[in-house]
Amino acid sequence: PFGDVIIPTDPIPTDPTPAGSFLLTDNFGWGTAYVYAWDADGNELYGAWPGANMAETTTNDYGETQFIINVPEGATGVIANNGNGAQTEDITNFDVAGYWMDGTKNDLGHYVVTPFGDVIIPTDPIPTDPTPAGSFLLTDNFGWGTAYVYAWDADGNAINGEWPGAAQAETTTNDYGETQFICYVPEGAVGVILSNGNGAQTEDITDFTHAGYWMDGSKNDLGHFLVTAWD
Repeated sequence: PFGDVIIPTDPIPTDPTPAGSFLLTDNFGWGTAYVYAWDADGNELYGAWPGANMAETTTNDYGETQFIINVPEGATGVIANNGNGAQTEDITNFDVAGYWMDGTKNDLGHYVVTPFGDVIIPTDPIPTDPTPAGSFLLTDNFGWGTAYVYAWDADGNAINGEWPGAAQAETTTNDYGETQFICYVPEGAVGVILSNGNGAQTEDITDFTHAGYWMDGSKNDLGHFLVTAWD
């Protein structure tokens, strides 16, 4: 072994307004992930090494844990690490759904990462729906922060704009303190898909008679979140 283990200071800094995020598959059982980030001038945006603790995770279709890596506003590069000596190489491309590690390391002993998936960049401006036919709630179980509604009619025409659809700006909070998006269904819609505009989306939703839906993390064969209705 070489070098000293750096014990993260307590409390670990957090970022209340991340500019974006991607996933990092925990191929090597880290269990915990921190993000060290810097801007174009080399300033530390998440505090000193090891950076900010990334507390949120998800699970992919293979049962693997994936850390949700938040990228702070103004960052030009980040390093993901376990706070105990293991770290990735510098990551400067945030326009992918995520990264995974196959065990390969660079000359510095840092894990080389391989990207997967494409990030879907919403069009600008995002269309809005002035005359919704109705609405339901979607509980933000996985920290999306933003929701879009893509909708289609009986002929398959997009009626809320092209993907990812219309941004849903209104939210509410349930009795458990969870954020819930108010999802508007446009007139004539026979189906909608809810997404975060950044790669994550629900399955098709065609029943608008319920008060709302929530996601327990299960996904279908396409990797889309399954939803459960509630009233």
